[in-house]
Amino acid sequence: MIPARWRAGLAGLVASIGALSTGAVDAQAVMVSDAAPIEGVTVEVLNNLQAFAGPGTTYSAVIRTSTETASLSGASLSLQITNQPLADADALDDFMAAPAEAQVREVLSTPVGGASSAHAGELSPASDVMTSLTVAPGGLGLDPASPGVFGVVIELRVGSTVAWSTSAPLTWQPELLPPLGVGVLASVSGSNDRVKALLAAASDPRVAIAYDPTALTLGQRLALTRREAYLLPAGNLDVSSTSHAQSPVLVQQAVQLSQQQAEAPWIAMAASVDDATVVTASAAGAFAVVAVPRWAADASAGDVAVASVAPVDDALLAPLALPDARISAALASSAPAAPSATASVYAEAAFAAMRGAGTVIVAPGDGWLVDGSRPSRAIDDLLDAPFVTPRSFAALLSDPGRQQLDLPDVVASDLDAPAADVLTATSMLTTLGVLDSASGGDSDLIARTGRDLLAALSITHRADSDRRATEFAAAQERAAQVARAVSVTSGSDVLLVSRSGQLPVTVSNQLDVPVTVRVAVTSRSPILLTRGQPTATIEPGTEQTVMVPIEAISSGDVNVSVAVRTEDGSTVAVAETLKVRVRAAWGGWVTGIVTAGLVVLLVGGIYRTIRRGRRDTRVVPDDATAVAGPPESEA
Repeated sequence: MIPARWRAGLAGLVASIGALSTGAVDAQAVMVSDAAPIEGVTVEVLNNLQAFAGPGTTYSAVIRTSTETASLSGASLSLQITNQPLADADALDDFMAAPAEAQVREVLSTPVGGASSAHAGELSPASDVMTSLTVAPGGLGLDPASPGVFGVVIELRVGSTVAWSTSAPLTWQPELLPPLGVGVLASVSGSNDRVKALLAAASDPRVAIAYDPTALTLGQRLALTRREAYLLPAGNLDVSSTSHAQSPVLVQQAVQLSQQQAEAPWIAMAASVDDATVVTASAAGAFAVVAVPRWAADASAGDVAVASVAPVDDALLAPLALPDARISAALASSAPAAPSATASVYAEAAFAAMRGAGTVIVAPGDGWLVDGSRPSRAIDDLLDAPFVTPRSFAALLSDPGRQQLDLPDVVASDLDAPAADVLTATSMLTTLGVLDSASGGDSDLIARTGRDLLAALSITHRADSDRRATEFAAAQERAAQVARAVSVTSGSDVLLVSRSGQLPVTVSNQLDVPVTVRVAVTSRSPILLTRGQPTATIEPGTEQTVMVPIEAISSGDVNVSVAVRTEDGSTVAVAETLKVRVRAAWGGWVTGIVTAGLVVLLVGGIYRTIRRGRRDTRVVPDDATAVAGPPESEA
């Protein structure tokens, strides 16, 4: 749950400019209850308000006051500080929610534009004036021997009217605070733009990264090989919802998709801290389970950063990381350009140090607000704090003597993804996995489709169940289409006129890569037998006719089931039914007729040959040979 001070009302859209800021970014000002804004007047802080100060440091802020059509007279800026340090983090919440109710004293007041300006405190229409509020060392009037967190209020007054106000905490450090070990773990997943923004915000090498490799480019993944980095399940799957639906296979499938893209240990981000989540994640090989403060804020065990989980059925369970909910919320929910953003994170860490926390984990989670272009200044200032020792996430998990926690069996939530959706996704991913094996694991289409199913069940979507339902329905439809990409397209009737032959089966492949499949034909009648399951490779976007050897025992109509399988026998395409009209007798008759015809032709040919031979061997008399009677002399 986000503390109240980060939900306070905000006044106007403002922008930081000039050399006094880190770049042109939006800024926001918190309006207190008794402020009376003046129409046409905009006030903004041009720098993040200072997070800490000591006896030897100055405190400064630069305020820009702009008018459109209004004119101001007697305008001044004042800086005030609470009389006493804030007692604890809850008192800080109260101060940020209603700074006007705090007991404060004025430290500095100056006319808008500065006392040396020729028109100090006077603004005509279309004016744009910057005023520097600077408190010299020792000018805050705070105890040089006692540290604490104070509240600072800056107001624009016109006469006696407060026209604008902003507030922020200030950590007073006249001496070192108790030491605090801090490990920061940033989650990176989502759209391309979101991934870029998160990687920029978490660019400090002291920050550990938990990332969804299916959402990153190859270059981004390679860059993280030089960082302390861990994998998230593909799509940043909501592991708790999956566990509550009793579908551990889906977690394993999501982890497998991630591990196909990168090699690193994986961690589970838990929306519910219960045995179901920890057991499911551990069974899938999780390096650690991290309670996400945004969803599991009630899971904190005091100042325990890392705990062991009481054994469940002798299973080997991953360690449980419990980020500090307040520091994590301060980092996650404060807009980077808000004047108090950095000071709020710093103050929460100071409170943790002063209560003796010793070690904390900071995890802004999936809802981290980032500006999209630069490193988080709040993280830099936190890890650079003189009382903070940055620690790696792996080192924190390795600390000996962890406290053991006995978790509830299941902590169900209305925010969980519907169990029916989880089971549907499991079934569809199993189907896509078989199809992927037929393609050799090279199909981008299958990979994208599987990730879309998992991303629709992302932990991020716990914040918007309607969006989750819409995205899952769309992903389910796409997955069903891809699952039918390899199919049998043969006609329904086939005629067989002999006792043996080949059954033509046409297989279509609409994937983006070739597939190698076996065509299996199963006869539903003993009068037709199949004699093999031929294998074929079908190119993408084509059809191919595969000839399956068959043998008929007798004539009749037979229904056969045709299935397309992988080489190891898993079904790729749902079985289709073909009707084979077996006319084995026709084959005998035809063969007999043809044979008889051939015999007749053969006999006729022999007879003609003999006759021709006899004619060719007869003696023909020549003209001088007598053909009858005696010679003439004897006549």
